[in-house]
Amino acid sequence: MSPRSLCRTAAALLVTAVTAATLATTAAAPAAARTAGDGPAAAAPAPADSSHAVPGRYRGEVVARNGLILRDKPTRASRAIGELPYGAIVRIFCKVEGGSVDGNDHWYLLADGSYAWASARYIRSLDEIPHWC
Repeated sequence: MSPRSLCRTAAALLVTAVTAATLATTAAAPAAARTAGDGPAAAAPAPADSSHAVPGRYRGEVVARNGLILRDKPTRASRAIGELPYGAIVRIFCKVEGGSVDGNDHWYLLADGSYAWASARYIRSLDEIPHWC
């Protein structure tokens, strides 16, 4: 394995771990707020840049005619962990640079709880373009 490939793999694992921690914290925060006080929990102040704090804020549509293979890392050589049909709407957490697919090296981390990666080459953004992880 080349040094560049090792760096990409390490970066992908780090992004996945950080994303998992962020999603876990985001999911646990409302429950903790409900049990901490006597009455209804007050709304927590939003972060300064709330676009990075909303898991799955971005949406896209699968445009791969034969379906889109989901991967455990942002590269075609990684293990396939699922598939989405043509036309499926996906929620996207963020994007990274990964292995090139037909000249596009961007990959999206899906925000559906599977922590799967999908090539941006085969997902058309429906709203804003996702932010970098």
